[in-house]
Amino acid sequence: MPAGDIQSMFSVRQNAWHDPQGRFTRDRYPSSIAEARQWAGHDWEPLEAEPFERVKVDDPASFAFGDQDVVVELADGRYVFRPIAGEKRILRSDTGEHLRTVPSTYELIGNGIMYEVIEAVCDEPNIRFETGGVIDEGRLVWALARLDEPWQAPGDPSVTYPYVAFLNRHDGQASAKTVNTTERIVCRNTFSAADAEGHATGREYNFRHTKHVMDRIEEAKQALRGLREDTLAWQELATQLALMPVTASQRERFVTEFVPMPPEGIVSDRVVGNVEEARKQIRAILDGVTCEGISYTAYGLVEAAGEYLDHVRRYRSRDTHLTRTLLKPEPLKAKAIQLAREVVGAGV
Repeated sequence: MPAGDIQSMFSVRQNAWHDPQGRFTRDRYPSSIAEARQWAGHDWEPLEAEPFERVKVDDPASFAFGDQDVVVELADGRYVFRPIAGEKRILRSDTGEHLRTVPSTYELIGNGIMYEVIEAVCDEPNIRFETGGVIDEGRLVWALARLDEPWQAPGDPSVTYPYVAFLNRHDGQASAKTVNTTERIVCRNTFSAADAEGHATGREYNFRHTKHVMDRIEEAKQALRGLREDTLAWQELATQLALMPVTASQRERFVTEFVPMPPEGIVSDRVVGNVEEARKQIRAILDGVTCEGISYTAYGLVEAAGEYLDHVRRYRSRDTHLTRTLLKPEPLKAKAIQLAREVVGAGV
């Protein structure tokens, strides 16, 4: 995604990948929701305007003029500008930029309404705004808040924060929504990834573009509470796994069973090479920085398997990678948890 796709944004203390110079980076969290809106560049509104079609008038005597037609004389002739029934345009209030033509029944959820939703949903302690911005001239806008409740698995030096994203579109392509996500949104790709993750996991709440958005705030708050519940369930499982030590031989058994070799007689040299390469990559992850402190635990095995599946495993295209990591359940991740428990339970 080119950096030019981002019109404005902020990112607290961490440069976005497309902004190595840190133009959008802030050294502190916004002190209020209003300041987060300003930093993100959301201090404008999408406006409705009537769309027109342009029709050239070749013979005024025989032309069927309508009551709402506007006649304009241009250099190359006379034209009628006629309202298009059933449609309306969406414009930016600050620049007049045309964002999209949509059905006339489409109700806007403006930036002001979005922040009323954000303020209502986040009306509780420990919420901090991490990023926010404008994509594609204003057709997509987002705000990302984190629950300031850091968590670490026993022995793991890295800190995990759960996020809730507010995704809104002014192009008629999808609903506004809140999404419980692990994705730190800084661009179109991460916007799409968070959107896809919420859809795949069911941890999202859609606000249809209707006149009754604010009537559904309490339901949206339940979605945020669900983030805490999901996070707590994972923390309990991860803690159990982190307290299960593994030996070097148990770790090797996990690697070889997680990436098994096909039966003899139907395996080619190329397949053998691919299997050995995959095993080598998982061993490297276990010995790398991301598994520091947990590499000889069942939790470390599961985390290494997940990192391999999401970030290292080969894929033929960006679409297949997104499908495997976000859009479809990943059975191999469930297999990793089960296998890690079996390896520990077997005792090697």
